[in-house]
Amino acid sequence: MPIKTASKLFLLLLIFGCTDDVDTPTPTADCRIAMYACADGFTCRADSMGVYDCRSGDDDSMDEDPDTPNDDMPGNNMGGMPGDNMDDMPGNEMEEPSNDCRTAGCPNGKTCTFDGNGNYYCQQVSQCAENNGGCGDPNYIRCVDDGNGTAVCIDIAECATNNGGCGDPNEYYCVELDGTPPYCEPIVYAESPFVVGVYTEAFTYQGDVNIENCHRSYAVSSSSSTDTSGGCESCSYAWELYFDLVYESCDERADTRNFTSSIGLDVISRDALVVEDGAWVYFGGGTFEFTLSGKSMALVAQQADPFATAPYAPAYGANGYVYTLTTFLELKWDNEQASCGDNYCDYGDHNCDQDCGSSSSPASGYTFRTYGFDPESNNYQNCYNVRKLSNRNRAPSGGCNNCTNSWYFQDRVEMSNCGSWTGEVGTTKRIDLGARNGHEVVYYRSDSNDWRPVTSQFSDYSPNASTLMAAFDTVGYQDIDKDGRRDGNEPRRARTQVLIIHHD
Repeated sequence: MPIKTASKLFLLLLIFGCTDDVDTPTPTADCRIAMYACADGFTCRADSMGVYDCRSGDDDSMDEDPDTPNDDMPGNNMGGMPGDNMDDMPGNEMEEPSNDCRTAGCPNGKTCTFDGNGNYYCQQVSQCAENNGGCGDPNYIRCVDDGNGTAVCIDIAECATNNGGCGDPNEYYCVELDGTPPYCEPIVYAESPFVVGVYTEAFTYQGDVNIENCHRSYAVSSSSSTDTSGGCESCSYAWELYFDLVYESCDERADTRNFTSSIGLDVISRDALVVEDGAWVYFGGGTFEFTLSGKSMALVAQQADPFATAPYAPAYGANGYVYTLTTFLELKWDNEQASCGDNYCDYGDHNCDQDCGSSSSPASGYTFRTYGFDPESNNYQNCYNVRKLSNRNRAPSGGCNNCTNSWYFQDRVEMSNCGSWTGEVGTTKRIDLGARNGHEVVYYRSDSNDWRPVTSQFSDYSPNASTLMAAFDTVGYQDIDKDGRRDGNEPRRARTQVLIIHHD
């Protein structure tokens, strides 16, 4: 065979003889064709293989490769130019339009979402998708869609992670604030600043047919610093405190007396310790609830009658009764300007005209309630509710005759184990309180537009503890159907209440 003829044959084999070994690209729905146009939120872009597909605005993973032929190259007449006979090419029939939401779009209220497995589907738009559902700063409040078209706002516990950004937990402790950044407080071990407070022991006695309750209340003030060795070395604060009995509603008892006691607070681990028999032990035997707010704290512990058996009813103690002792300790320290500029005229803000102005004098406090139920309910129960009083920089209601002071307080539930009927933890309301003639605590009744005494049982001011306190015991009933009378299914309720106001 002539060499020239052989060369021609070899060239033809190169062109036609090996076509069976060439990979043919799988046909796709080209988004440049109108029937495959992209839905809102997607744009038509080429990938590194020159395939045009719908891509979201933030998807850069399939951007056009610089070497990919563009639409203007000869033989790439995808726009309907002569030679664009893609539909007629053998084995390249166009696919039917799919349900892919990148081209089909989504109905109102849904958005096109990638499932991570190569599929795009329409997903319901969350109520939290825009503006954090109206909850506020997403760094401090989390929005949760309840699935029924409602956004639920949940405060983020910043202090639970990395000490809330406060730094070394051995140097700073983190205090949670609702919807705002946490408050970071430097720690100085075994500090013992001036402190005031109240300590209450509330008893509930329940017999076969009756229910009784009583309490003892003490005004608390600083005595001296105390030795923290032997178990309180990590305490942030520690005091030797003086407990002055100011009211006793129980029958006179031999152990009723004034006393001193060493108390330490570890604000990092939220522990409270007291000295018993020369050793540091946990307050209430360790079964207590602890709330810390700025430079104040409150503790509650409960102890059931050791002679009764769980669940307490209908078994009774050796004296025919079952009782529960609920102890409440509240302390406020650092009588100095500590939070100026927060629109609260708190105890200690006496030098802050910005917060207090002329409408109010510095004050803060707590209310403490403990409840018990008659055994006829077949469900012995004893529970407590603690609310913090913060003095807002607003004028209280007028008309408080003979009032030496009056305050516009924000009342916030800090601790409760009663359930929803006494208010969920975190709920707030307004309450206006006053001191009539310096020692009687009165409150404003909006329904009758007048000021009334909190109680006729006990109300007095303890100058040494800067504490105005009112306390009472009562036995009523739980008005389940709210008809104003006690029915057979409505248990009796014993209640002890102590209200504390610290003011300069």
